[in-house]
Amino acid sequence: MDRDTMIEKAEAAVEAAREVAEGDWRRPAYHFRPVAQWMNDPNGTVYHDGWYHVFYQHHPFDAHWGPMYWGHARSRDLVRWEHLPIALWPSKELDETGCFSGCAAVNGRGEPMLFYTSVSHGRGPDGKMVMRKPFEQWAAVGDAEWKTWRKHPGNPVLELMTPGLPEMREDWRDPFIFQEGGRTFMVVGMCGAGTPLFEAEDEGLEKWAYQGLMSDISAECPNFLKVGQKWLYLCSPFASVEYFVGDFSLETLKFTVEGHGLLDGGEGGNGRFYASNVLYDAAGRCVLFGWVVGPHGPGWAGCLALPRELWVDEGGLPRQRPVVELEALRGEMALTEGTLQDAQMEVQAPQGNRLELRARFYRRGDAGCGLQFVWAETGAMAEMSFGAEGCRVLGVERDMRLQEDEALEVRVFLDGCVMEVFAGDGRLAVAKVVEPGEAGPIVEALVVGEAEVRVEAWEMEGIW
Repeated sequence: MDRDTMIEKAEAAVEAAREVAEGDWRRPAYHFRPVAQWMNDPNGTVYHDGWYHVFYQHHPFDAHWGPMYWGHARSRDLVRWEHLPIALWPSKELDETGCFSGCAAVNGRGEPMLFYTSVSHGRGPDGKMVMRKPFEQWAAVGDAEWKTWRKHPGNPVLELMTPGLPEMREDWRDPFIFQEGGRTFMVVGMCGAGTPLFEAEDEGLEKWAYQGLMSDISAECPNFLKVGQKWLYLCSPFASVEYFVGDFSLETLKFTVEGHGLLDGGEGGNGRFYASNVLYDAAGRCVLFGWVVGPHGPGWAGCLALPRELWVDEGGLPRQRPVVELEALRGEMALTEGTLQDAQMEVQAPQGNRLELRARFYRRGDAGCGLQFVWAETGAMAEMSFGAEGCRVLGVERDMRLQEDEALEVRVFLDGCVMEVFAGDGRLAVAKVVEPGEAGPIVEALVVGEAEVRVEAWEMEGIW
């Protein structure tokens, strides 16, 4: 079956599921997601010629994981997105059954390219899916409008038979390209031996030379990027995204780790932030994307976390905050303020499950503070608390300790069944799936000790 027929059938299946998906009130309205059906990892996030592009893992025929295609959308402002034709499809005539994760780049000839992991699966005698051959790294080339993509005739770009490679896992995957010092490099994840580093040998990004192991880190969805004066290695080890911060030497082509931790606090269960990807925009911002694991309903599954600005502070700690462009979705503000002493206060907030809240706590001494969301019709609750001994956000404890008299700002985004929390000037970020009631939550601010409290709340517009 040719490319055009494959994509036409896939898009028809997505459109057929639209009405059912749009009828689910739990579905996020201002987070990025496909028209309908399944999505997971963001792929090929890039800024080019005034457009932000997001590609993503997509199963257009079901709301469950299946043979992977690449969906595609673009935006002028990181807020409102235009869905474009499906970009990648499994080339069955080439024994390809799925297009796994990867990245986007523009080569030296000005051509947009997608790099991804090509997989070939079949069913064994017991009916379970098995690997028919080792994974390979493939490329596709786009037209000038970034709308039509063709598999590169020279595929595979990389295979396990590449000369000089150490012994690696057959399911190595998720190529990621970065540049430094006028040179173009690629790392690949899930290799077992560590992180292999490849360097482009031509301007077309068609030939790659193995340059050794850059690091002993080995996990899914590697991102390697320079943020300010430091290098970050982000990866997804089948749990929350981890970061490694350090230095990269162009002389030795080695990454030296200086610090390590979790990038997002929403580990475990539904709603963790996973499979990160990044881009740099015209202002030089590093913008972070990730898949929110878990949200689903009739005709749909998955969304991306809100786009986040990512930076590294002087102590080597990655910090993140929602991009400022999201403020364009705010409606009229409701304000609640007062001084609390060992008390709680109901917050004036718009009804429903499409909100942003910004709470500021001006603490006295070592006062503890927090927010509580309660859906009266179901009894469901989402809580977050902060204090001198640490914090607990949506059921997850984190070692973000407040200093005496430290003022704290907490931003909460509720969008259907997805909640994201940011606190401490970017020190903490948590994405989580919650179980809301349709009428929306009652919100309360709480203080143990004494603090002045100011809470601003907005209803958020949908983006679709």
